[in-house]
Amino acid sequence: MEEEKPAARPAMAEEHRDYLEDMAAAADRLIGATARDYPGRTGPGLALVLFAGELASALRPDEFRGQLPAPLVAACEQTITQAMLAAAGCLAGVLEAVQALTALTG
Repeated sequence: MEEEKPAARPAMAEEHRDYLEDMAAAADRLIGATARDYPGRTGPGLALVLFAGELASALRPDEFRGQLPAPLVAACEQTITQAMLAAAGCLAGVLEAVQALTALTG
């Protein structure tokens, strides 16, 4: 966002939020349709963490937060939270498997 004109930043943040919302919804559907330990959840979970992190970084006070309307910042924060919850749902089974393997290998 830093290379873009300040006037374009709200639209960019909104677009990122829209994509993140769609990704979180897709992850929720995946969680509902698969077993907790389904390995196909890992990729979407990690993608959510990364994509949400990019938006969260842009909202930092030392970045672009002050250049964005407060309602947009609030909506982005809510979407980031939803995405991180979906990511946790995707990654929970993988983390449990890693913990089990760690316990076995000592």
